[in-house]
Amino acid sequence: MADRPLLVVVGAGIAGLTAALSVRDAGFDALVVERSPELLEVGAGIQLSPNAGRVLRALGLDDALAAVATVPEAIAVRNGISGKPVASLPAAASERRYGFPYRVVHRAGLQSVLVDAVRRRPGARLLLGAEIVDVVARDGRLDIRIRHGGDEEIVAAAGLVGADGVWSQTRRRIPGGSRARPTGRTAWRTVIP
Repeated sequence: MADRPLLVVVGAGIAGLTAALSVRDAGFDALVVERSPELLEVGAGIQLSPNAGRVLRALGLDDALAAVATVPEAIAVRNGISGKPVASLPAAASERRYGFPYRVVHRAGLQSVLVDAVRRRPGARLLLGAEIVDVVARDGRLDIRIRHGGDEEIVAAAGLVGADGVWSQTRRRIPGGSRARPTGRTAWRTVIP
């Protein structure tokens, strides 16, 4: 890594990888720490609004994303009990109206595009099979102890980004940080070839 300030990003999901690329473009180096030793092709379909497309294009990922995503003709919303149509939204109108397409992509496809970009971007590093052991604020910086395999290292960072999901361990390290609370609501998604 260069002499730029370092931000440590916890979690190599969609949010963590996008955050790493974004902070890298904003003048920081980025270290992504992911607990899982490998990134598995799991998940379901993701809808990428024109706003998301604008962010991904700014990160230089539009062509790679176009190779793994689909632009649907329309998005059909149906009643979950009766199956009757509630609404249909023409997706092609999104590009005309907002300047970016409305896309759908499998989570693993989007994550693969982001991982490839992080691995190619100078000053960005992805560390799999690693976890944050301790964070100590000292003299205007954070000393972050990371366990990777049987080894531990301490990195000096300008900040820590928690992108480690709804049950975030990073959030628990923030004084006064709250825990996620179940809402009692469930959303089901599926991918159909």
